[in-house]
Amino acid sequence: MAKLDGFLNQLSTKGGTALYLSPGSPATVELPGGHRAMLGTQDLLSPIIDGLVKEILPEEHKTAYLRGDMVVFHRELGEGWYEIRASRSAGSSSLLAHRLTRAPRPAPPPPAAPNEAALAPPPPEERTRPGLSPWDGLIAKLLDMGGSDLYLSSGEPPLVRHQGTVEPVPGFTAIPPDALTKWLESLAPARH
Repeated sequence: MAKLDGFLNQLSTKGGTALYLSPGSPATVELPGGHRAMLGTQDLLSPIIDGLVKEILPEEHKTAYLRGDMVVFHRELGEGWYEIRASRSAGSSSLLAHRLTRAPRPAPPPPAAPNEAALAPPPPEERTRPGLSPWDGLIAKLLDMGGSDLYLSSGEPPLVRHQGTVEPVPGFTAIPPDALTKWLESLAPARH
């Protein structure tokens, strides 16, 4: 059994929805209603978190994780499923695990090639206010799907968390890195 499985078992036993492993803080479980409970008092060190991640990291995500990209994968433990999000940057590793209410759907096949047209804002006749951006199309889809979170990663299609599962946003393909950079620059102040 992987060492992280002990934390995931505690998450499940406490009826929690999420597990947070961050350097300088104890392992923390989010409980229903948004309350958080610490699993012990010892602050975690980044190398410990890094070791926990590497022990369960699927082979296809190792390069991206070591490069510093956030990786997302699923883990089955007993009869439960967990969505694991791990990142490693500047020598600091962190992990977020969500307990899923049902088994994840199989991953969709990768798109043949990025489609810039799918990333374009709606045509002018569909605009309801000036300055509509690609964000508006994504936010509209998020709301239409009843989703709670929107996940963007370059080279991947946008994802929405909906009722405990993460699924691709219909009508959108992989976001090229330069397009995502432009989107982020359109939101962030110049100093960032």
